[in-house]
Amino acid sequence: MEALKASWEVVAGVVPGSAVPDWTKQWHYTSAEREEDEKHGTEPNHHSTFARMRAEALDYFAQVSMPHYSNWAELRFIWY
Repeated sequence: MEALKASWEVVAGVVPGSAVPDWTKQWHYTSAEREEDEKHGTEPNHHSTFARMRAEALDYFAQVSMPHYSNWAELRFIWY
């Protein structure tokens, strides 16, 4: 059974504390993805799913935290 291992969530909005639903994105890293990352982790060209999801969340956060886009943005990371 797959279990969540980590999640990233980016929320943003115009009014502080009121997220715009269309601007909210989530990434969920599962136990199956972690097992796959651990299995291939020492291969020279392996790009882990964890690293990819983290990079995508950080990139999206950088986009929505620009003043011309939103007045506030928040990035949450949870390790289960």
